[in-house]
Amino acid sequence: MDPSPAPSTLTPAEPAAAPPAPRAVKKRRRVWPWIVGALVVVVVAALALPALFAPRDASAGYLTAKAEVQTVTRTAQGTGSVVDARVLAIGADDSWSVASVDGVTASQTQTPTTGAAVTVKSVEVAVGDSVDKGDHLAVVEDASGESTTITAPRDGVVRTVDAYKGATASGTLFTLSTDGVRVAADISEYDIAHVATKQKVAFSFDGLSAEAAGTVQSIGAAASTTASAGATGAVSSSVTDFPVVATIGDEPKGLRVGMSVQMTIDVERAENVLAVPVQALDEASDGTYTVTVRDAAGTTRTVDVTVGLIGDSTAEITSGLSAGDEVVTGTAAAGSSSTVTPGFPGPGSGQ
Repeated sequence: MDPSPAPSTLTPAEPAAAPPAPRAVKKRRRVWPWIVGALVVVVVAALALPALFAPRDASAGYLTAKAEVQTVTRTAQGTGSVVDARVLAIGADDSWSVASVDGVTASQTQTPTTGAAVTVKSVEVAVGDSVDKGDHLAVVEDASGESTTITAPRDGVVRTVDAYKGATASGTLFTLSTDGVRVAADISEYDIAHVATKQKVAFSFDGLSAEAAGTVQSIGAAASTTASAGATGAVSSSVTDFPVVATIGDEPKGLRVGMSVQMTIDVERAENVLAVPVQALDEASDGTYTVTVRDAAGTTRTVDVTVGLIGDSTAEITSGLSAGDEVVTGTAAAGSSSTVTPGFPGPGSGQ
């Protein structure tokens, strides 16, 4: 036997293991902002829920006013102008006639004679001059050389002069306003039945920063109708008015004939009566009235009332309310309110 040692057997070495991969590091979420947000939601909900489920105050949005003792007034209003109360026409022959009354051309009872032309020798007055009865206005001369002095038939103010020295003239030479000025205005047919002579009147003048007072002098018997045309030219509506003339007490400085005027006539009045705003009234189909009353706790209830005079802005209450009662006139959100026609209600109104 071969005494040589057996050949050795080599086992190949195993490859070295790869180093372990690094472990991913997880980011930790911040939880506290979510917790805080949730707490805020809870707190807000806790505060809001009682308000959401609490009974609502239905009267919170009401507009109210108190029943008070006062004067209730109804007025009739119209527009007009300042006019001469009476104008005389004075002729070249020294005759005269009534030219107009209260701004309306009069039926002349003594027309100035036209006659032959005359030559004006002199003119003694100018427009706007005040004259007394008998004052000389002019001197004229006819074809035969005879002179005539034209005089003022009444005290007054010269309105027009249609003559100058050396002119040949005939007919009316002067007009004279003899009775001061008045206001002539148109009042609607719906109000005229309540207008009467001697009623108090308030005036406001478009061209003056002044007001004046007066009284109704006369009421026209015949109406005037003004038609309005629509887009097609056809009559779409018409307005019927009656003329009313009123005197002016103390004339404001600067007042002139022809100025525009707003006339307000005090046609009905109830003094020292219990009243509420007209917006507080609710009228039923049978002509009766109710109001909504709110008490100190904010509770509302409907109350039957008897109504007297319904004025421009307030209404007289003869039964159903006491002074100091708070009545509802509308709602603050919508700004709504009832509408009631001024005047006296018919028999049986109220309960």
